[in-house]
Amino acid sequence: MNLKTVDIPRRQLIIAKTPAGRFYLRPLASICGLTALQLYAVLALLTGCQSPAGGGKGFAAVQISGHTPEQIRVAAIEVFRADGYHDIAPSPQEMVFEKPGTKMNQGAYGGWTDAKPVTVRVRAGVESLPSGANRLWCQTYMVEDAGHTLFEKEHKLTGVRSGTYQKLLDEVAARLK
Repeated sequence: MNLKTVDIPRRQLIIAKTPAGRFYLRPLASICGLTALQLYAVLALLTGCQSPAGGGKGFAAVQISGHTPEQIRVAAIEVFRADGYHDIAPSPQEMVFEKPGTKMNQGAYGGWTDAKPVTVRVRAGVESLPSGANRLWCQTYMVEDAGHTLFEKEHKLTGVRSGTYQKLLDEVAARLK
């Protein structure tokens, strides 16, 4: 089928040719049964609409001056523990915190049964900046079957969901002032 686009005031139509050789006009927006609004929604979902937080690493970040990376790590561990997380395998390069997901997390990432429990995992780190300050960053994941090496599956959260974690990092910075 050959397609040709024709602009008619207030409507964009396609001239389509059937296999039998007959021509007909069809609204462009009805391609695949989608309206123009639905097409825009699909495009928005495919392209995403987030800006990088914290200069690129992680989806939440805070800049901290006047403290060593080790002091920042200790404060971060205290803040995340106070919020119900437990730290697993902390190292100078990266901290990893986990806590059980909520019922909403379970429904969105693991199904409505508890067969595949969902865990909230936060990976965080401290990086030195050229200015001499440090950046504390984190990235959060919803994890199905956490701890099961064969079946574990991480779902990376986008910047749209970073508010809760940005508040935790801001609390770390506030404790160090």
